[in-house]
Amino acid sequence: MRKKLFISILLFVSISFGQNYSSGTGLSPGYDINSNKLTFPVKIWGEVVRPGIYQIPLGWDMMSALSQAGGPTLDAKLTDVRVLRAKLGKGEKNVLIFVNVREYIETGDQSLLPEIRAGDTIMIPPKFGKRVGEFFNSLRGLMAIVQTAVMIEYYFNRPN
Repeated sequence: MRKKLFISILLFVSISFGQNYSSGTGLSPGYDINSNKLTFPVKIWGEVVRPGIYQIPLGWDMMSALSQAGGPTLDAKLTDVRVLRAKLGKGEKNVLIFVNVREYIETGDQSLLPEIRAGDTIMIPPKFGKRVGEFFNSLRGLMAIVQTAVMIEYYFNRPN
């Protein structure tokens, strides 16, 4: 009975005072009626299937949060995943945590994964090969424009 009363009060306060809390992200903790759990917002960016903001139930680890976003893509660099922990109060600083998810997958060592907190941003960068491929795709487009300009110049200035 006390748990339901606490949750009801939490929901009422959350709705009454909008969706701001001390981290300044504009997102608030909530309650998932389906799972009967408290949730908090986590941003997942980069090389995941569905990047975005997710309400993660309390007790979930980083791998569960990444799975919620569809998991990493084939272009994900799993050795350099970053967790940006936003400051929660005055006097605190933002913290950047580097995580080697590949090593966790190979060893299963839970101590390699940081605790996920409200307002965290998980960033999965692309592999080097993807960046090189994007560079050459941009270069190919630029070369097509240059080639077109050269051909136009040739046809307008060719000898008759």
